[in-house]
Amino acid sequence: MDFARDVLAHPYDPWQRWTVIHAGELLPDGRERFKYRLIIVARQNGKSEIVVVLVPYWMFVERVPQILATSTKLPMAKKLWKKSLKLIEQSGLDQMLGRRWYREANGEIEMFAPARTAAGEPWGSSYAIDASNEEGGRSLSVNRLALDELRQHTDYSAWGASVRTMGSIDDAQAWLLSNAGSDRSAVLNDLRDALVDELPDGTEYVPHDPDTDTFLAEYSAAPDADPLDVFALGQANPNMNRRGQKARDLLADARRAVKTGGKALTEFQTEVMCIRVKILNPAINAGLWSACLDVGTLDDARSRIALCLDLAPDGLHATLAAAAVLLDDRVRVEVVAAWDGPTCVDDLRRELPNVIARVRPQVLGWLPNGPSAAFTADMA
Repeated sequence: MDFARDVLAHPYDPWQRWTVIHAGELLPDGRERFKYRLIIVARQNGKSEIVVVLVPYWMFVERVPQILATSTKLPMAKKLWKKSLKLIEQSGLDQMLGRRWYREANGEIEMFAPARTAAGEPWGSSYAIDASNEEGGRSLSVNRLALDELRQHTDYSAWGASVRTMGSIDDAQAWLLSNAGSDRSAVLNDLRDALVDELPDGTEYVPHDPDTDTFLAEYSAAPDADPLDVFALGQANPNMNRRGQKARDLLADARRAVKTGGKALTEFQTEVMCIRVKILNPAINAGLWSACLDVGTLDDARSRIALCLDLAPDGLHATLAAAAVLLDDRVRVEVVAAWDGPTCVDDLRRELPNVIARVRPQVLGWLPNGPSAAFTADMA
């Protein structure tokens, strides 16, 4: 923190300061507690600045041999590289380097320190960038790795190429930066899901695990948060009302997104509220659907139950749902049966008659123009 403030004249914002301090926690024997540092926060809050400031620290204080930063597109990684370069020049640290301490030509973008300091101590630190793909960083042995926009890693090819570069380094660190992703964000979701547990009421928490090698700092609104709740917006935007993210502007965007709905709303929830949205253009508002939860049964409505069968497009999941109008004119819905896997259709055909005989619905429906058309003959 002192280096950022006093040497670079680029102090961290409060949320960045807290995150970096706790991501850098040490074990009682002085070793780094975490190998992976996962930081999730809404866009435009300065998550990339964390690495921009850390790079000079790694080069000039820790003097690690190799630093690598990747992003989904090389120009984005280059922007971070240039910001660190500018900090080094403005602080005068470049006076400790040789005349040619960086290059950005012929596809090579790198900054590097001489093999030894003026006092003869070992140095030779280097900072390179690459794109996030299956080739990114493969020829290197990396001490400090920064992966920006982790939400864009839809498979493990880029992850495997970059993270495995740290395999032979005892004190290697990976800083993983992202805002919320979608169901396609395979690496981000897997890392987060491995750290986060859920209470019966849906509340998420990170259980204490003294053996974990992964640090998680997440700034996000609750999954069912109201986009018009300024406090929920503040949870996902720790720099709100500090550096350009004004509450009034975010609320204005929220009102437009809520009024438009669909993709506009899910985009706002993902980018601004930092909520993982599973369906980008949902037919049902997940927050409003969750708010309808009223635990109970259909036991008092057995004489007026309707059943509906639906089959997933890939044929690997089928659901039989029941519904009935209650005495207060509300509709209660619950799942009666579900089938999964490659034998889903055969299992359904075999078991469905017994389920229908047990429930004895007043009416049975299905979607004959969709995947469930396969059951038209069976329904007849």
